[in-house]
Amino acid sequence: MATNPRIKTTIINPTAVDRFYAYVTARGRKIAAGGSYTVAGDLPNELAFQRRFRYLTAMDNHILNGQAVIVVSSDADAGTVNVTSTNVVAMEQGGPVRRTKLFLAATPLVLVDNPGTIAYAGLKLYTFARGLINFLGATASLSIGKTSTGVNATFRSTWGLGTVTAASDATLTSTEQNLIPSTAAAQAVSGVAALTALSTNTEAAKTLNGSTGTGALTAVYLNVLVNDADHDVTTTPCNLLATGTITLDFAHLGDA
Repeated sequence: MATNPRIKTTIINPTAVDRFYAYVTARGRKIAAGGSYTVAGDLPNELAFQRRFRYLTAMDNHILNGQAVIVVSSDADAGTVNVTSTNVVAMEQGGPVRRTKLFLAATPLVLVDNPGTIAYAGLKLYTFARGLINFLGATASLSIGKTSTGVNATFRSTWGLGTVTAASDATLTSTEQNLIPSTAAAQAVSGVAALTALSTNTEAAKTLNGSTGTGALTAVYLNVLVNDADHDVTTTPCNLLATGTITLDFAHLGDA
């Protein structure tokens, strides 16, 4: 049973088939393909230990296998995780001033080749709620793996967090990196690169969703470029796999 009515928990079925989620409500619930269900509280925890352990294990497996996205929010005006992103979970805390943490677990980013220039990828992770958003800053701590030899084991890459997806040119500019600026990741070792980055004064203190909060909702994109000399994703397709956390701090000032 739900234990904290100030929390809202939304479970999203991002797959193409209907699924049963045993840990949603005391008796479980079937959620249609692409559908969602929200409870006014957290997920059931007034259960016998063995039953609760079994449910939490099922929930973990759903998340890691891309069969569930779970959003926990302390406010009715929470933003939303992009349901087509695999293995992304958001937890949002606070009132007018909020902190949203995005948890990525081997989240795939599909690389596209612009021959002779770059391989690029952009993935929508999150959408801010309706209303005037005053963005305060963001941090990211990620490790980046790869799925095939289409990218070299010692690849070099550049990352940014923005409000539009990456284009096919050789740099991340403007709104491709207006939340966390374009940052060179450490060169990969054995196919894994580390990225730690944060906003600067240039990215912070900006207004999103239009000057009055009535414009199009603003999304958050993780964008990446892989140096042209370090890949051949046309011959051998390759995804990058992002694991770690991204933290967004912002104020939700309401609708105009």
